[in-house]
This record gives sequence, structure tokens and C-alpha cells, in this order.
Amino acid sequence: MKAEKLSQERLLALQDLDSSLMQLTHKANNLPLSKLLEEKRLEFASARDLAVAASTERSDIKHELSKSELDVEQVLSRIEKDEKRLSSGVGTPKELEQTQHELESLNKRRAELEDIELEVMVRLEGLDS
Repeated sequence: MKAEKLSQERLLALQDLDSSLMQLTHKANNLPLSKLLEEKRLEFASARDLAVAASTERSDIKHELSKSELDVEQVLSRIEKDEKRLSSGVGTPKELEQTQHELESLNKRRAELEDIELEVMVRLEGLDS
């Protein structure tokens, strides 16, 4: 019987502690500063998410700009090569005519790529400002 009474006393003490803990937790959660703190945590999380998104977008645009610059360089290299071949006059008239047509196509492509590159630069500049 003594063991049972001791167990009951311990259970009652545990219940008192549990009730006290629940009351304190409730009070802490309903303090004005607790609510303000939670609001600030949410604001911070939102700001952090926006910063990560902006950083990712900037990184993506910089990658796009690098690719665009490389595309322009490759076309310019081909234009230079074809211009040398054309100015050397080596080849049949038909080959030289084909080279001339290719140069025209490459110059159109270069203009398109430079426009794309400019658009990407403007987007990047918009993020930086």
C-alpha cells in the first residue's frame, strides 16, 4: 500500500508540474512581445526568400549573358574566317558566291545575337539598380 500511495503522490506532483508548464507556455505565447517576435520572424523569412530569389535570378541572367557573349564571339570568328577566304579570292566563283551568302546570313545572325545580348544586359542592369 505504501508503494501505491507514493506512486499516487508522484503522479499528482507530475500533474501539478505539467499544469504549471502548460499555464506558463500559454502565457508566454500570448505575451505581446511573443506575437511581435513571431511577426518579425515571418518578415525576416520572407525577406530572406526574396533575397535568395533575386540572387538566383541575377546569377541566371549573368549566365545567360555569358552564353550570349560566347555566341556573338563564335559568329564573329566565322565572319572573320569567311571574309579572309572571300578576300583571298581562292576558290571557284560558285564557292565564293556561297561564301558571300554565308557572310550575309552570319551578319544577320550577329545582329540578332547582339540584340539578345543587349536585352540581357538591360535586364541585368535593371536588377542592379
